[in-house]
Amino acid sequence: MTGFILKRLPIILVGSALVLGFADFHRFVSRVATLEPPAFAEADGLVALTGGSGHRIAVGLQLLQVGAGERLLVSGVNPSVDVPSLIEAAGGE
Repeated sequence: MTGFILKRLPIILVGSALVLGFADFHRFVSRVATLEPPAFAEADGLVALTGGSGHRIAVGLQLLQVGAGERLLVSGVNPSVDVPSLIEAAGGE
């Protein structure tokens, strides 16, 4: 009888781990479904990546203007581009 249990022990352990993992995932999904995002998120800094239509930079500038962050880092800008022309191209003030 002991030999039978020892042979089946890995299967029992793996099965138990799968059941516990599924139960924990179900608990996580149930909690996430009821969460609500914060009304206004505030950060120390914002990051906007370049490329595409420049929409990301414009959104970064809007977030900066409403106080969502203290600074805006625009990543990937050509060194020859100055700040005023970048802001103007993105439609900011």
